[in-house]
Amino acid sequence: MTIPEPRPLQTLLAEAGIVATAGGDVIVRDVVTDSREVTPDALFIAIPGTQVDGAGFIPQAIEAGAAAVVTESSISSADGQAVRFFHVPDARAATAHLAAAWYGHPARGLRLLGITGTVGKTSVLTIAEELLHAGGVGVASIGSLGLRIRTETLEESPYTVPEPLLLHRWLRRAADAGCDVVLMEVTSHALVQKRVVGLEYAAGAITNLVPLEHAEFHRNFRAYVESKARFFDHVGPNAPLAFNADDRAVSRIVRERSVRGVPCGTVRTAALRIEDVQVSRAGTRLALNARRPIPRTDGSEQPAFRLPLELALLGRSNLTNVALATALAISAGATVDAVASVLPALTAPRRRLELLRTDPFLVLDDTAGHPESVNVVFETVEQLRPERVHVVWAVRGRRGPRINRYNAEALAIWARRVPLASLVVTRSTDVADALNRVSDDEYAAFLRPLQRAALPFQEAETLERAVDLALSAARRNHLVLLLGAQGMNEGARLAAAWLDTRGLAERSSGQ
Repeated sequence: MTIPEPRPLQTLLAEAGIVATAGGDVIVRDVVTDSREVTPDALFIAIPGTQVDGAGFIPQAIEAGAAAVVTESSISSADGQAVRFFHVPDARAATAHLAAAWYGHPARGLRLLGITGTVGKTSVLTIAEELLHAGGVGVASIGSLGLRIRTETLEESPYTVPEPLLLHRWLRRAADAGCDVVLMEVTSHALVQKRVVGLEYAAGAITNLVPLEHAEFHRNFRAYVESKARFFDHVGPNAPLAFNADDRAVSRIVRERSVRGVPCGTVRTAALRIEDVQVSRAGTRLALNARRPIPRTDGSEQPAFRLPLELALLGRSNLTNVALATALAISAGATVDAVASVLPALTAPRRRLELLRTDPFLVLDDTAGHPESVNVVFETVEQLRPERVHVVWAVRGRRGPRINRYNAEALAIWARRVPLASLVVTRSTDVADALNRVSDDEYAAFLRPLQRAALPFQEAETLERAVDLALSAARRNHLVLLLGAQGMNEGARLAAAWLDTRGLAERSSGQ
């Protein structure tokens, strides 16, 4: 049923909970929110956008053959016009309900697992996906990697959480493929824009709440937290909820909710506790200690267990994500045996403390988009104990001066604690697209804290040149850090090309 069958307009509206006083014998053949996609007998939903109101495109939709229009506006059909108009108080919420009805309410036959937080959502999703798949659970996932069914990517979307019509089409594909569980990333944008209205999560996970993220969308941190708290409106009563117990903001909002919380982390109160951590260049040794039973979505419990592990991962953020994913997957049916077999084979998520090279020197890649992630990176640097550290920093574009200033202040503090040998700052003009281009104000905001701290640095307009400067200065037993958000996305590729062209391809352990 990926392509829905045409159906009577009144039936569709009733299934979406929209009161219809008229509709006659109109048959709807499609439901769209973009007037350019209208075909004859389509239902057009006019959504007020942040910049453009969809109501302004109603005439184009009618001209293209729309049979009916759902809108918040007071527009009505003219005399003799066959188009039906239906007025709703909230077009975004109506879109979510209509999308669910159009695709036959696919979520009703699925267990949805929601993952929210500032960073780490994709990591938790992919790890939990692997654990459930290994445990024999039919699993799909929806997030920044697109639609995945049984770990295979089938479709992609420009948004982490697609607009409702695409979201419910994907849920229908998952249901038709025989999946039982769907993991979903849930962003603050999706919650505010009501893309997940009508969905209920049987279990969930919250990674963290970090200030300064999405400042272009939320007026302040309080507003951001409030938007994230809407996630609980979609979590079922007494649903298992894995959360980062090391994050005070997360712990606070979870305590106020009627969920079966599973605190994860290093704190003494954690139900799934990270213990006995030892870090080396090969990765991290630790134990996951489930000190009390983990609740499952079917009402049963996974008994307490203690699991020693050796992971090819670095950094406390990656370890926290492993614990969250483990608790979430177990709540949905993954076994401890699956956890024990899958986790040691995991590799670091792309650009999340990803160790790219160990020879002739270490190369570590991380997005480092905010001060807390800077702290995590340099905590890991201290644990690795390199002789010298070389940093390439790509300034963050289109996010404002403030986040760049705070990132630079964090970097300046850590520069006193690690053996920093060189620092190269770049705008990444050769690789940054229009959405991530660095403004003069953002660049200056990053440089000022470095200058105040009397921290020596070099500047490079292009990322290629910046990577060249850092790698040229590195020697054996040194560490090169490739840090920055979107402006550093091509750093790993450029570093690999630099090393390969100089005959420095990484040697195997047997050489």
